[in-house]
Amino acid sequence: MKIISFTKIKKGKPKKKAKTNEDKLTKLWFEVQKKKKRNALLTKEVHLMLTAYQEHLEEVASSRFTTLYSFIERMLFLGKEAKLTNKNHQLFQLLVQHYLVEGLQSPFAKTLKFDQLIPEFQMLAENASSKKTKSQKRKERIEHIKKQLVLKSRSEEIDHLLTDNDWEKMIEDDHQVQKIFEEKVQPYLLSKQQKQLLKEAFQKADQREKTTINYTSVHSLYKKLAKKFHPDLVKDEHEKEERHHLMSIITEAKNKEDITTLLDLYSTHFKEDKIEFKEEESERLLQLLEKQVKELEEEKERIIGGPKEHYIYNLFVGKSGSGIEREALHLKESEKHKKQQLEAQLNELETIEDLQSLLLRYDY
Repeated sequence: MKIISFTKIKKGKPKKKAKTNEDKLTKLWFEVQKKKKRNALLTKEVHLMLTAYQEHLEEVASSRFTTLYSFIERMLFLGKEAKLTNKNHQLFQLLVQHYLVEGLQSPFAKTLKFDQLIPEFQMLAENASSKKTKSQKRKERIEHIKKQLVLKSRSEEIDHLLTDNDWEKMIEDDHQVQKIFEEKVQPYLLSKQQKQLLKEAFQKADQREKTTINYTSVHSLYKKLAKKFHPDLVKDEHEKEERHHLMSIITEAKNKEDITTLLDLYSTHFKEDKIEFKEEESERLLQLLEKQVKELEEEKERIIGGPKEHYIYNLFVGKSGSGIEREALHLKESEKHKKQQLEAQLNELETIEDLQSLLLRYDY
């Protein structure tokens, strides 16, 4: 039976086309180490990005997006009464949509309630032409409701939850959209989410069963390392402190099933032990490493955070260290300039004639 040496895996160079288990393990080992370093660096950089954003940008950006909201609201208000040519109306729609998307993608999408402008924007588009038949208007109304529901549920698989009676209610009364969503769609989505979480929990438990390696199992490595580095085995306070730190790393690795950290520590501190894998054990180690690669990608998403953090991360992507601070100061000036431009446009946008004049500027 073929035996695979851990030393070869750790020190080997990954091949583009890995065919043997040894090559696959080497490639995965390299990938895990690379993603670990990336996540460690990302943790520091994201902290710097958030700090720089809060210190230099948040206040001025909030002010700019408040002005943007007022500008969109003014345009929609004037657009209701303006008699625009087809060409100008299309331009009006594109312009409002551009600004609305920007607002919805900002960290202030909920606090400034940009989403509340969507129905008004869509209704304005539906009522653009007086030549539409009742059938066309009904069809567009249904499409408008569908868009609202998709936006609320972040899913397109909800049609089967609604009856013909539900659709009639929503077509007649826009307030029924939210009511029916809360009564029928939300409970279904919650149930679906709970089932998915349960399924993932079972899969994780099943994966643990399948990925136990005889000699180098997570539990076995943890036991040997814990026995060697337990703080109570030494009297020197400085050494005790070092061991406490090392034990926290070992324990965290055990809890995360981080086989790479445990193997690394074991090979460093138990040099007299030669770690080797049988073919069957290497198959299971492959599963653990594949699982760890996936978890490191998920960890990356958690490090970046939610929609607000993603927005901030994208502002600074490609910048690191002191470059983040410099970029924040540059973006601050850019936000101020954008706000000034919006304020100037808002001050000039008082009447329907002003709206028509504004559209003429964009009509090349």
